[in-house]
Amino acid sequence: MFNAAAAQPKADIKIFGSYCHRCQVFKQAVEQIVQELANEAQIECLSEISDFEKYNVLYLPALWVNGKLLFQGGVPSAKKLKAILEKALTLNDGSTKKF
Repeated sequence: MFNAAAAQPKADIKIFGSYCHRCQVFKQAVEQIVQELANEAQIECLSEISDFEKYNVLYLPALWVNGKLLFQGGVPSAKKLKAILEKALTLNDGSTKKF
């Protein structure tokens, strides 16, 4: 039997960072905001240098959503991070993408 909910793709979110406090705060903030936006997402945390090189990440922490680098270096305010994620997860007509 076909399950439409299971067939819908999830947002692909990659968080690049180390194990430092700043990167951990960033990771937790991204996860919380994605949950608040009620979006299903596949969140992957990458901390290997080879991953940074593969995705051309120069500064940590960094955020990729659906193949696009949206932010790198420093930890933005919760308000700015939420705006970045809302824009990345919103359709042109203003409705929220449900992945």
